[in-house]
Parts: sequence; structure tokens; C-alpha cells
Amino acid sequence: MQTIKKIAVLAAAAGLLASPLFALAVDTSVNVSGNANVNVGANFCSRINSTSSTLNNLVAKLQNNRGKFRSQMLQSLSNRITSRASSVAKIRASAKGNFAADIAKLNAKATTDAQKAAVASFQVSVQAAQTTRQQAIQAAISAYMTAVQQEITNRENTVQTAATTFQSAVTAALAKAKSDCASKVDSPTARATFAASISSANTTFKASVTGLATGQLIALAQTRDNAIQAANQAFRASLQQAVVTLKAAFATP
Repeated sequence: MQTIKKIAVLAAAAGLLASPLFALAVDTSVNVSGNANVNVGANFCSRINSTSSTLNNLVAKLQNNRGKFRSQMLQSLSNRITSRASSVAKIRASAKGNFAADIAKLNAKATTDAQKAAVASFQVSVQAAQTTRQQAIQAAISAYMTAVQQEITNRENTVQTAATTFQSAVTAALAKAKSDCASKVDSPTARATFAASISSANTTFKASVTGLATGQLIALAQTRDNAIQAANQAFRASLQQAVVTLKAAFATP
């Protein structure tokens, strides 16, 4: 019966597609910054043009980072899919070969028509269970990937809106500062008004992009893992029943 026990293990491995070990992690860290760390010290009005240039460069950098985020996330996701698929394919190929070899050993040990029929039935049952599990797991992973890609798109759109709002606030703050300076508002007052506006823009931007998608991605991963666990449990139940039936056939003279 050692051969039958070994086959049960190999059959389980042959159907492997994903488990917590093979889960695809997604980095959701914020990859843009709205911090306008501009020196607005003394002689503010005499330096307003250089301040404007610094802020415009910051906004351009912000927009560039935002544009890179989605492509980086999707490329990272694609790389992980390829890597996991390659690992799983190697495991399946190895286990499939071992399973076929042990089925051959069982056939060699089968001395009656009933035992030979039992081995054939066992092989068909296990392979069918493997296929069912693989299809269920692949469906769970595909649904997860589709949902993650949508979350990435949603996140990028939210960041885009926040960046546009930030840019508008910076433009308004600069216009106000230039107007104050042109109207001979004293430099400290113009500086304080400008700094408050930029600080508010930073705070609004950070609040808009902090923690985006993280909770939803965790929920999606949990849904995927639950589906994989259910597929594995169903496969083990089918495998155990097939092993019981096979053992019964070999126990009968």
C-alpha cells in the first residue's frame, strides 16, 4: 500500500497551481509626492519668480511620477504572473511524470481484471479532480488579476484628480502671491499667505492619495485565497475517496 500512499501525495502535487506560498503580492505604496518644500524666507516678493519656477518644476515632476505609476504597477504584476506560472508549470510537469510512473507500477502489481480496472478508474478520477481544481484555481486567480488591474486604474485616476487639484492650488497661490507683491503688500504678509496656501494644497493632496486601494486589495486577495482553499479541499476529498476505492480493489483476492 506504500505505492498507493505515494501516488496520493504525487497526485496532490500534480494539481498544484496556487496556495498562500504562490500568492501574488501587489505593492500599493504611494509613488508620487506633493510636498512643495519651497524656501519662502526673507525678500519673498523679490524672489517670487524663482519660487514660481521651483513650484512649476515640482508640479511637472508630480505629473511625471503619476504617469509612471500605472505602467510600473502593471509591469510588476505581469512579471509576478510570469514568474509564478513558470514555477507552477515545473512543479506540475515533475509531479505528472512521477504520477504516470507510479500508475505504471500499480498496473504491474494488478493481477486481476478487477484490480486493473480499479487502477484505470483511479487514474481517471484523480486526473479529473486535478483538472477541476486547476480550473477553479485559475478562475480565482484570473478574477483577482482583473480586479487588481481595475483597482490600479481606479487608484491612478484618483491620483490624477488629486494632482490636478494640487496643480490648480499651486497656480492660484502663485497668482495670489504675485498680485500681493504687485499691490505692495508687505513681503512677510504675502509670504505667510502663500505658505499657508501651499501647505493646504500639500495636506489635501496627501489625504487624497494616502492608503489608496490597500484595503480593497487585501479583500481581493482574501477572496482569491478562499477560492483556492475550497478547490484544494474539494480535490483532497475526491483524492481520498479514489484512494479508498483503489485500496479496496487490491485488498480483494
